[in-house]
Amino acid sequence: MNGAPIQFDAQLQNNGTIQSTGTVIVRGGTYSAGTFNVTHLTIGLSPSLLNTLSEGAVLSGADADLVAIVPNGQLTIDGAVSVDTVMTQGDNTHLGGDGGTLAVRNNYIWADGTWNGQGLVHVMANARLEISNPSEHAIINGWSLKNEGTVIWGDSAGDITVGGALGGVAIENSGVFEIWAGNTIRFNNTGEVPSFVNNPTGFLKIDSEQFGVTIEMPFVNYGRVDLHWGHLVAPYGYTQWGGQTDLKGNGLSGPFLDFYEGALNGPGNVFGMLRNLGATINVGGTGPLTGLLRVDGTFVQSSGTIVFRIADNDPATNNYDRLIVTGNGTFGGTVRITLTGGANPAGSVYSIIRCAARSGVFDIEDIPATFFLRPLINGFDAEAL
Repeated sequence: MNGAPIQFDAQLQNNGTIQSTGTVIVRGGTYSAGTFNVTHLTIGLSPSLLNTLSEGAVLSGADADLVAIVPNGQLTIDGAVSVDTVMTQGDNTHLGGDGGTLAVRNNYIWADGTWNGQGLVHVMANARLEISNPSEHAIINGWSLKNEGTVIWGDSAGDITVGGALGGVAIENSGVFEIWAGNTIRFNNTGEVPSFVNNPTGFLKIDSEQFGVTIEMPFVNYGRVDLHWGHLVAPYGYTQWGGQTDLKGNGLSGPFLDFYEGALNGPGNVFGMLRNLGATINVGGTGPLTGLLRVDGTFVQSSGTIVFRIADNDPATNNYDRLIVTGNGTFGGTVRITLTGGANPAGSVYSIIRCAARSGVFDIEDIPATFFLRPLINGFDAEAL
């Protein structure tokens, strides 16, 4: 077909390939196990007519810039379907067949609507799923999300509700997952709540300005979590088995925040019970500036390392890393103190840790030879001799 618009007013059954350099409009519904290789595809004009993409269907086009599902249209994913082009979903109900897989290989813009049924939304490497729902909740009923490319949760998007899980995981991120909105990701099905897993290659970036992002499912991190701008709330807990979490002056909340491996980098605020069970806590971060890590709750370090830097000879400047815990603190593992910025203090006392009540002491003190670590009933002082 040439570049002229092609319109199908009757139902279209496509088991082969429809190729056009122009626009293809399907008004009478479609059932396709074949390929649409087009520049523009518009389907689902009538809510009373179903459109089904079954096993093997492909939406593609070398020069395509839009595959649009128009308002009130319906589309069923009933099998393994690939989106190899840019696809914009409008104000429609997107019905997923049981066990279907929507494989996004290029770009899928989800503007509104609901995905029902059961299956997997798989964002492939180098692909992009953009969620830009301005008003209503975006719902994936019975579906789980696996990302190996890029997922952008836009700054005007609403909440996301996920209803499916594979192997106890509702969302698995091995690519880039950026959240620009201050909203909630939740699970709406019965039974045990599955996890949001950030794999070793995964990068979760919170960039929601002054708003918080809530993930209402257990969060497990093996990769990198960057609280670039905004607060992350994990009401089902936050567990890190590797990688790093960068607070960057922002907040992390949860009933428990367990760090077994990798690093937690301040400065910032932690709300809940922070437990270091083998990781490294860089209290003021790893950059050139020192900082404060505040825990509104309790702190436990049974193993692992907590690191403080002192960058000034005068403690009154507060140019050193500090840990403040509003509740009780229990200490073990390793403490490391380093001198930076030419600091060479003598006779100075640095209040590096303060808590409501202290129990325990560090097993290993990796501190300068000219320092003495003094335990107090409410923390520790580092004294330069």
